[in-house]
Amino acid sequence: HTVSGIAVNVTRPTAQSIRIQDIAHALSMSCRWGGHVTRFYSVAEHAVTVSHLVHKATGDAYQALAALHHDAHEAYLGDLITPVKNVTGVAWRELEYWMDHAICQALGIESTDDLCSLIVKTADRTALEAEDAALRYGRTYGNQAALDAVQAIVTEWPRCLTSHKAAEAYVERHVDLTLEIDR
Repeated sequence: HTVSGIAVNVTRPTAQSIRIQDIAHALSMSCRWGGHVTRFYSVAEHAVTVSHLVHKATGDAYQALAALHHDAHEAYLGDLITPVKNVTGVAWRELEYWMDHAICQALGIESTDDLCSLIVKTADRTALEAEDAALRYGRTYGNQAALDAVQAIVTEWPRCLTSHKAAEAYVERHVDLTLEIDR
């Protein structure tokens, strides 16, 4: 059951069970890097950052919307760090695929492929490198160029928002992009 009280079947999700507020809330409560950061930094804030990077690079609100929701399945399935995902293999990828499919249907995204397009993957990687440089000990992937690139697009980044503020930012970004697409 989600925070809004909706029951979501994670093995057979439906678009009718998906709510933007539930996604925003859950992602805002989930910390990036499995919590191994110097300050709390939510998946919701990460997704908003990736969305801004894609929007700046493409000028395309639809691609920015897909970028915003590239990790939305984590609201229902949780976030596994990449090494664990690699060990779980096909079963985990199938759960992600079906959850992404339901999310795309619910939120007006045409294809799950849009969530993992090259531009989204590139922006996600840039955000990861910037996060590593700004928020982690023992910086293994981080680099100053990525940090500078993100800070040039997203003012006062990283803000390390509270979960409440991160959820608000996520929903606000979704609404703004949807309105821009509808124009």
